[in-house]
Amino acid sequence: MANIRDRVREISNFVEDKLYFCRPDMQLGSDAFNSALLFSVLTECLNGSQLIFGVYGRGKTSLAEYLHSLFYQVPLSLARKVCIRGDGQLTAEKIKGRPHYGKLHQGIEDVVWQHFVLVPPKTFDELNRVPEPSQNIVLNGLARGEWEYLNGFIAQGRSPFFATCNYPDRANNPLCEGVLDRFDVAVENKFAGVMNEWSLSDDYFDEKDVVLNDGATYFEMVNLLNANRPYDEFVSAFKDLRNRFCGVLEKRSVPFVRDDELCVARQEICKIPFSNDAKTYLSLIIAELNVSSKFGERRRCDPDDDGAGLYLGNLVSLGNSSRTSKSLKKYAQALAWFRGHKEVSFEDAEAVAPYALWHKVELKQRAAGRFVDADRSDPEKLYAMKFLLGSGVNDLPGVKKRFIDVRDKVENVFGFVESGDCVRAKDLCENYSNKGKGHPFFVDVAKDLA
Repeated sequence: MANIRDRVREISNFVEDKLYFCRPDMQLGSDAFNSALLFSVLTECLNGSQLIFGVYGRGKTSLAEYLHSLFYQVPLSLARKVCIRGDGQLTAEKIKGRPHYGKLHQGIEDVVWQHFVLVPPKTFDELNRVPEPSQNIVLNGLARGEWEYLNGFIAQGRSPFFATCNYPDRANNPLCEGVLDRFDVAVENKFAGVMNEWSLSDDYFDEKDVVLNDGATYFEMVNLLNANRPYDEFVSAFKDLRNRFCGVLEKRSVPFVRDDELCVARQEICKIPFSNDAKTYLSLIIAELNVSSKFGERRRCDPDDDGAGLYLGNLVSLGNSSRTSKSLKKYAQALAWFRGHKEVSFEDAEAVAPYALWHKVELKQRAAGRFVDADRSDPEKLYAMKFLLGSGVNDLPGVKKRFIDVRDKVENVFGFVESGDCVRAKDLCENYSNKGKGHPFFVDVAKDLA
């Protein structure tokens, strides 16, 4: 089997060169990436979930559909057909399934599943067009890949789930916190630049997309989707059609990956260890967002712990779900894997952290004013999180600055814990916590060593 990472990078390069016009906005060492494309590729590899923000018509939805076509081996036209288009009238029947009306007339309960549910990679276009109560319809499917309607149930397991959001206008709604919490990362789809726009304008009839389409396979897939066969039978028959489309892509020299290759990729990603610096940095972030020496832990309903210093929890409000910690770690591992690293470096962890947090946080008053009119190339909250997770400035130091200050102390604690000397580790934590005035990491770890 060929090197899977090279295959994935080949797909990324193909999409960037042939389909998704963009330019780099993220520099990591000697590598330059477009953040929207990079995180979208990682999301496909991880079966993750991702929000894509941006203005109308810049290719947010198309990016997800291109990648679904190549990572799940379906024609682009099929990826577009099964996409849900957000509007204010969406119901469970339009998203998940509906009764089989013929059988219902005979007194038999049966579910006709919507195409969106049947095909694992999901694209929800303009999610913020949907009113907040209706957004909850997709919560379980988004988090676990489990879909239920009436007494019908489909358990697909996690699969890539992309949702696009336009910036606020008269037809938009806020995204509820429960939905935001279930998205691993968020990116902005940026203006591609005048030269790229000039080239893209030549593709008025979407000729570039033809390479990912095949009419015969598409129509057979649609007929199968409409056949209402038992789900297990559908999956098997659909797999055969996907294999046929793989042959089409091979003849056109279009790079793609198969399901078994993606399984290998995920296994390789999970085995990537964390360097001490990456582990320390992410641990400090998790501690600052969750720990309060005054109230025990951070809660949205509690006032700020003003005496604790300018830690993240006093600057931003976050729901503090464990999903955030999982996203931070898994995407850091995926980025290290994608870059060919043998372990997660500090640079990998620092690069991922803002994108795993900015869509979930609200800036508190003491931080918000600093970023509204700042010169920036990112959305306000993404820029703010890069600032707060980076070095910061003298009057508002960031997590990176605190990481440099306490790195040796954290490593001392970890060292004693790993050697089994929890008494020494506890003594260090209590000393470093300085009666609750030290870093929240030491305040919290001391409790586990009691």
